Amino acid sequence: MKVNILMLAAGRGSRFKDYTDIPKPMIPVWGEPMYKYVLRSLNIINEYDLHGVFQKDIAPKEEVGMHIHTLDRITDGAASTAFEVIEKAHDNNPWLIMDCDLIVRTGRLLFGPMSGIIVEKQHTSDPRASYSLIRDNQILCTAEKQVISPNRNVGMYYWSSGSLFCECYEDALVDNATVNGEFYISPLYNYAIRKGETVVPFYAESFQPIGTPEDLEKYVRHTGV
Repeated sequence: MKVNILMLAAGRGSRFKDYTDIPKPMIPVWGEPMYKYVLRSLNIINEYDLHGVFQKDIAPKEEVGMHIHTLDRITDGAASTAFEVIEKAHDNNPWLIMDCDLIVRTGRLLFGPMSGIIVEKQHTSDPRASYSLIRDNQILCTAEKQVISPNRNVGMYYWSSGSLFCECYEDALVDNATVNGEFYISPLYNYAIRKGETVVPFYAESFQPIGTPEDLEKYVRHTGV
């Protein structure tokens, strides 16, 4: 099954404003722009097409092997940014949506007909994160900024079709289902589950955010040893 991979790199990156003038997706991580370094951590068996969405003024002029999408404004959340690309693409193949500032290590991932979320195996309780409640290898519900289970979502979200993602986003839009004023991706799965869709977990072996100066410096120190 062929999958579209969409990297989200169109946020403000405001936590780096006192750290560097370089836009966050382009900050060097061991000699590569952050977004490229993160992509190298992918371990996917499926054939895939790669997409990246950037703010227009910082988008790569050309990127071999990647479809470049641009925005000329900041959206009201990651789900809205993904919708901008997926809705216009008119591609009903599956979509894996991922952030540009997370290093996720997994076993080899083989995606199939069921939507799913990559989650951490170990117990976590960070109230800034999103979580999936899992029973019998099935996700029953998700929550953003609420610790409803030990399994933190790691910022990689698989949708079995572009149309399912768009339908769930539009449902959330009608409900104004924002968290802190933003439309996040993980709560959209609750709409999919209500429609009768099965959503399954995929497990990450390790997960390292690098989306703040402190987290990036910690990661570089650790991997440089």
